[in-house]
Order: sequence, then structure tokens, then C-alpha cells
Amino acid sequence: MTPYVVFRIIVFLLLGAVWYNLDRAYCTRLYRWWYGMTHEHPLPPGTERGFIYGQATRARALAALLLSTLISVIAFGTAHANSLAELLIWASGIPILVIGFFLGPNVYELWRRKEKVFDAVDKVERGDVDLSDELKDRSVRLGDRVKAAFARLRERLRPSPPPARLEQKEKPPDAIPEDQAREMMEKFIRDRTDHDGR
Repeated sequence: MTPYVVFRIIVFLLLGAVWYNLDRAYCTRLYRWWYGMTHEHPLPPGTERGFIYGQATRARALAALLLSTLISVIAFGTAHANSLAELLIWASGIPILVIGFFLGPNVYELWRRKEKVFDAVDKVERGDVDLSDELKDRSVRLGDRVKAAFARLRERLRPSPPPARLEQKEKPPDAIPEDQAREMMEKFIRDRTDHDGR
């Protein structure tokens, strides 16, 4: 049962990303028509929205609820799946589809860049680009960027200079010479004994 649940969760995640991109590519006109039929004022020109694309999270969650319900009903009807497992998959499918909707733009960007990747691979296969030279150049550039980043980090982490020490306003008295200290002590003792003797 666990592999089935994990498989379905991965499928829901991928379907969320794919449905987001299909909605972006093909359903924006349909959404504009539907919006015009259900609202008093039409969608402003230049606004591009689909049923999932360009919608708030609440609308995406509603779409995820409908899609998860549809998928679970189909799976339950055709695969004769365990009803408890299907209920858990249906409930967990809603947030997973919403996460897939949020991953959709990233998948779209990867899909857009696929032509650049295919062109680069074709150049390497034709021999137009020497892969070892290209890797060396890129590694040197990457090394320079890493060194620059570490230099900026070191600069930011460099301790600030210690605050200037405050000058002492009063210097401690110099040591009293020994003979003067002896005289002062004898005088103190004499004064004490005269004072105590009265």
C-alpha cells in the first residue's frame, strides 16, 4: 500500500505542475470567455489569467479539490483501490496539487530553456565546441566568482577596530622614596601614641 500511496503523491505533484502550464498555455482564452459570462464587467484587456494560472491560492485550492476528487473517483472506479487508502490520497492530494501549481512556473522555465540545452548538446556532438576547453573556461570563471564571494564574505566578517582607549585623567602617584616613607610612618605612629596617651 505504501508504494502505491507514494506513487500517487508523486503523480499528484507532477500533475499539478503540468496542469498549471497547460492552463497557462491553452485555457486563458477559455477563462476570459467564462469570466465574461459570469461577471458583469469583462476581464480587463492585457490581464492574462487561467483557471489556475494567475489565480489566488484560494482559487487554486478549489481547483485542486475538484481535480483530486476527479482523479480519486476515476482511480477508485477503475483500479478497485482500497477505500481508506483512496480517501487518504484524496485528502493529501489537495495540498500536493497546490504545491504542484506553485512549482509550475519553475517547470515552465525549465521547459523554455530546453532548446538552449539541446543546442549546446548538438554543438558538442558536432565538435563545434571542445568540451574540455569549455569546462576549463567555466571552471576558471566559477573559481573567480567563488574567490570574489569569499573575499566579500571575509570583508563583511572582518572584526571592526577596537574602540580608542580612553586616556586616564589622573596618573597614579609615583612611588614615595623609602626614607620619606619611613619618616611618614614614624610621624603617624608618634601622633597616634600622643593622641592615645591623653
